[in-house]
Amino acid sequence: MPISQFYSVMVDQATPYTIYGGMQDNGVWYGKSTNKPEDPWEPLFGGDGMVVAVDTRNNDIVYTGSQFGNYARINKATGERRRITPGHDIGNAPNRWNWRTPAELSYHNQDIVYMGSQYVYQSFDQGNTWTTISPDLTKNQKSGNVPYATLSVVEESPLEFGTLYAGSDDGNVWITRNNGGNWTSLNAGLPQDRWVSSISPSKYKEGRVYITLNGYRYDEFNTYVYKSEDYGKSWTSIKSNLPEEAVNIIIEDPKMPNILYLGTDHGLYVSMDEGNNWNLFQGEIPNVAIYDMVIQVRENHLIVGSHGRSVYVVDLKQIHELAQPGPMVMEK
Repeated sequence: MPISQFYSVMVDQATPYTIYGGMQDNGVWYGKSTNKPEDPWEPLFGGDGMVVAVDTRNNDIVYTGSQFGNYARINKATGERRRITPGHDIGNAPNRWNWRTPAELSYHNQDIVYMGSQYVYQSFDQGNTWTTISPDLTKNQKSGNVPYATLSVVEESPLEFGTLYAGSDDGNVWITRNNGGNWTSLNAGLPQDRWVSSISPSKYKEGRVYITLNGYRYDEFNTYVYKSEDYGKSWTSIKSNLPEEAVNIIIEDPKMPNILYLGTDHGLYVSMDEGNNWNLFQGEIPNVAIYDMVIQVRENHLIVGSHGRSVYVVDLKQIHELAQPGPMVMEK
């Protein structure tokens, strides 16, 4: 039954490509995108499955883990596993790991790995050793039996190595443009103290970045989605005609810069004009929480991870056709 609660989804570059996903209570699994009965999905990691990153140079090395930063590097071909979670530096406070700890591979060199506690960590050797490249980037004002004041997002610019964005569950947003040499706050112009649910640096233009936030901790379900053209120095709301609902993820289309995809607690939305107008994606995808999305560029597929109705694969061909400008019609 397609009732899995996915926290994250990822794809590789195999043929056919593989879909990976971390699920509530059910660990991390992976399976072929063809979804044939003779090719069942296989388990990769236990616990509450979280973020997945795949080294697409060979599609065998996978980084993934479970709740609160328990992450490992796994070689699917050999079965070798190595725990990679970094420890805190002497003199620093112990790490506070978000339930869904952020982790990703560099766009520029897939030996480089990033993870975030309240600090941003960087590894140049596939997670064997780590360097702390930030101070505590949270407000660090609350504590309890569940970690709070943690980084919820760490994202690298696909256009500029050394440009990183970080967002926290207590409302801080930061940028470094010199690989952690110094960090600048981007809070001005955004709702304050809200959970940073996603940051998406543009693949098309340096300085362009999208961000989503939510107000879960305040029992607030306003729609917070913003765009910046100047590295977050100023922000413009692109909520437009969206209804009021918590927003979880925004990504760009990799082929057409005017197309954006947005996942909220109530479904999937598409904009074909850079966020000026939004359309609910209707049909096979139900109005359930969309927590993560990724695009398999070669096959032109959008993979959607829902929290409660499993994974959907959307062929983007028709969306691209609709988004193409039509012929001009001259009126007499």
